[in-house]
Amino acid sequence: MSTFELAVQAQRERKFDLAIDYYQQIINEKGISVNLLQSIAQAFYLKKQHDLAVNFNLAAVHLSLHTFLENYKQGDPAAVNALQSLPETIVNQFPHPIGALLIHEKNIIRHVSHALLDQEVILEKAPNLRPYAEIYYAQIIDDYTVNGVLQQYSLTEKAVLEFEVEHYLGHGYQLLLNQIKWDQLDNTDVMNLYMN
Repeated sequence: MSTFELAVQAQRERKFDLAIDYYQQIINEKGISVNLLQSIAQAFYLKKQHDLAVNFNLAAVHLSLHTFLENYKQGDPAAVNALQSLPETIVNQFPHPIGALLIHEKNIIRHVSHALLDQEVILEKAPNLRPYAEIYYAQIIDDYTVNGVLQQYSLTEKAVLEFEVEHYLGHGYQLLLNQIKWDQLDNTDVMNLYMN
């Protein structure tokens, strides 16, 4: 079993500190990646350490934007076409044009949004979010309980996605607009950029 698989297994067993230790071991051996940063963010989300979950998600998005930017600079047809296909009104919403490619990355925005909003202090004030927070928790812990949680709240996956688009994603986009270090997209030292 790989170290990553051990981390996922530990997470399913709710041994979140152990999962984070495994993720740290991967960083020490192989360095960081977008997927690894997202996995660490999810572990902190599951631990209910939302500030760290948000920070690791921001680091993942920054690294993803850096990759988009490098591909664009090198004339990668997919990156060039993706950016040129977006309306100027969308591109102009972002401090850096490459940020507009986040429009195609709704899953990343979803993770950021849940890390931001699913905090107990917010759920107490907005109880309508709680079912969606619990469903998301079941989805990312990946311990085969998600169908039971969906049934508990009489919701379908489609209904959950529609609710997230309407009530979650806008908050995630706003956080990214405000918190990504747009002027430092060439800098890949995301641990220092977002953890200090």
